[in-house]
Order: sequence, then structure tokens, then C-alpha cells
Amino acid sequence: MVSTQKLLGYLKLASSEQKLLDYMYTLGVDLKKELFLEKDEYGSYDGSDAYIERPLGGYCLLFSDEAEFLGKRDQPIGVGKLYFSTVFFYSEGKDEYSQYKGELPFGLSFEDRRENVVHKLGEQSWQRLAQDDERVISDRWDNLLEVAYRLHVSYYKDTGKISIISATIPDRSLIDGTKFD
Repeated sequence: MVSTQKLLGYLKLASSEQKLLDYMYTLGVDLKKELFLEKDEYGSYDGSDAYIERPLGGYCLLFSDEAEFLGKRDQPIGVGKLYFSTVFFYSEGKDEYSQYKGELPFGLSFEDRRENVVHKLGEQSWQRLAQDDERVISDRWDNLLEVAYRLHVSYYKDTGKISIISATIPDRSLIDGTKFD
């Protein structure tokens, strides 16, 4: 079974680091075989992120290209390393995933509704509202104590319960406020 705290502790590491390779291998994830940036029909990179999905395990891993992750504006996408930047934890049935069975960060539960989440984590840093400008679709906490990641929580429309939780190390370009062309 996935150890949530251990997994979150590996965020920000390059995919080539041996301790990350070893841990992922214990989860049945072979980074050397599974991790790559997608190319379009012309051989250019489709984006700066690579995903490794584990729908039966209820989680997805995201690795970001070095140029964007470290804010190297002059470096082309696909030249540098990939960095472990995000992990998504899914509730049952969301995007055809099984529910993540491990312990969720900060004592959260997929049974929690927004009011429970705010009670546990405090006031959010950012939120996304539905088109009616009333219902909260998701919240984000940028400055949680004792963790290096942002926590993003999305909610189901019909029940208000948590649908997805993601922990993210923001790209350097987001931290610095710089944008890529």
C-alpha cells in the first residue's frame, strides 16, 4: 500500500534520483519505462508535464519538465530532467478511478464536505466558484504549516464531498510570476 506521507516527501525530486526511483518501484511504478513527455505528430513536445496514472490505486503522479519547473526560460522543453511535482488522490468513481485507500493529508476524508475541510485546514488561499458565483468548486491552501506543497481540494457538485485532493510543488514560473511563451 502507498504511504501517503512518504510519497509526499518525494515531491520536488528529479525523476532520476535513486531514492525516488527505488520508492516508485516498490509501488509498481518503473519510472525508467513509464515516464516520458508526449510528442505530437511533428516531434515537438505536447506539453511540459508527464503523467503516470494508477486508476486502480486511486492516484496519479505528475512530473514537470525542468525548464518550467525550475523557471529556466531559455531552456527548451524536453531537454532537462523531469521533476515529481504533483500527486492526485481520487475518490471512488471520479474520472473512472477507484478510491485512494491510503491516509489523506491533514486528516482529510473523502466523506468531508467543504465546511469540514475549511475547519481542518483554515481559510483557503484561493477558490474557484461555479458559474453561479455561489457554489465553491475547489479550494487551495498555499501556506500550510510544515509542508512544502500546496493542497488543492475539489468537491462534487451533488454531494459537496471531496472528489480530488492534489498536493503540488508549484513550478518556479508560478512562484516568480514569470510566464512562458
